[in-house]
Amino acid sequence: MARIAHLSDVHFGAEDPAVVEGAIADVAAFAPDVTVVSGDLSQRAKTSEFRAARAFLDRLPGAGDDRLVVVPGNHDVPLFNLVRRALAPRERFRREITADRTPFVRTAGAAVLGLDTSRPERWKNGDLEDDDLQAIARYLTPVPATELKVVVTHHPFVPPPNKPDAHIVVGAAAALAAAERAGVDLLLSGHRHTVHRGDVRGAHPHVARGMLLVMAGTATSVRVRGEANSWTAIEGDATEVVIHDRVWDGDAFAAGEDDRYRRIDGTWEQQG
Repeated sequence: MARIAHLSDVHFGAEDPAVVEGAIADVAAFAPDVTVVSGDLSQRAKTSEFRAARAFLDRLPGAGDDRLVVVPGNHDVPLFNLVRRALAPRERFRREITADRTPFVRTAGAAVLGLDTSRPERWKNGDLEDDDLQAIARYLTPVPATELKVVVTHHPFVPPPNKPDAHIVVGAAAALAAAERAGVDLLLSGHRHTVHRGDVRGAHPHVARGMLLVMAGTATSVRVRGEANSWTAIEGDATEVVIHDRVWDGDAFAAGEDDRYRRIDGTWEQQG
């Protein structure tokens, strides 16, 4: 079974240093095959924040051997510097973090593709366009169905239960159709600082293939929204996935909720 560490919304520039150190230690103890960071590396897209985020990434498992998938979020695009936002919105992210708009890792029974949903013209909300749909097809269609196929975005495909009217990523329907054709199993996202998971068909009944959405909370930011800092440890294959919440208790990350999902008749069904 593949092991994936999923962190999101680390927000350097608004991080808790103790939580940062705790996350590094806890992710290392999990020993993932792939480490995912699904956006909002910075708080205000400053060079100093990206450099701090880069130092954090370099201490995570997978950083030294290309087993790290990182995508930008809306906070990684300048908000107040309108000139930079218009002319070079991702220049600092690409210089300090990664210039790869479609990071892809295939290892230990899993294929993980990251997509950039940040859009300077939208800032807070994200978008998936034709290039992203083509990337899903190009990278994930050739992967055998026996391997866990994963798409990573910052902006989610469904709203969290506590904000049912919240915006989802623009282009969700077309992207889910492309993911369905490619046989995608998991959709990892962040953005809302809220932990949530479930079959995406609960919000998109037109989708025929069950895809398990896993929305992470904020791993290291002080910008918590009624939930403690957390990250998600995932173990699974194309037929069964176990998700472990790792939750900050004030001193260290500790076990939170565990959920097991099994693919039954094309749907991810929670067990127990």
